[in-house]
Amino acid sequence: MQAQTKTVHHQTSQGLERYLFEIGKMIETNGHRPDSFYYKSLEQFVLVHGRSYTAADLPPGVNRMEPKNCYQNALDLAMDSDYIYVEGFGQHIIPMLHAWCVEAGTNRVVDPTWPHPPSTVLYYGVPFRKTWVRKIVGESGWFGVLDNWREEYPILRQELDVSCLDPRGFADE
Repeated sequence: MQAQTKTVHHQTSQGLERYLFEIGKMIETNGHRPDSFYYKSLEQFVLVHGRSYTAADLPPGVNRMEPKNCYQNALDLAMDSDYIYVEGFGQHIIPMLHAWCVEAGTNRVVDPTWPHPPSTVLYYGVPFRKTWVRKIVGESGWFGVLDNWREEYPILRQELDVSCLDPRGFADE
């Protein structure tokens, strides 16, 4: 059985969602992943299990962290706070894999890495339990769970055990 992609719901991120859908379909059509993979692309995985998030200024007390180190920055921030760790796609000029945090019980982004004004960025990602992410990072030796090309994308190989998701990351404002 293959994963089914959700319908586009959030007006503010429709362009990013459309991009993820089209790239995911292109990868599936071109046979980029083996038939044994449950999810044919990271884009499909994120659309199936993720949601859009609202960009926001950094809250008081949260400092900008090391550029180009989003996976570690987001996990470090999440581990030291009540923020939820999220991986997915962020878009400033072009969509790219990215990690950030969200405030528990909201969909507001706390991004310790990107310095871009909130009005210029979009986020669509999957909220993971930080203890699960820490375990995966410890096992693999690499920060980030989605783009694990070193181990040939284990997250795409079988249907996701949803117990690794943080339900607080699906709250609506």
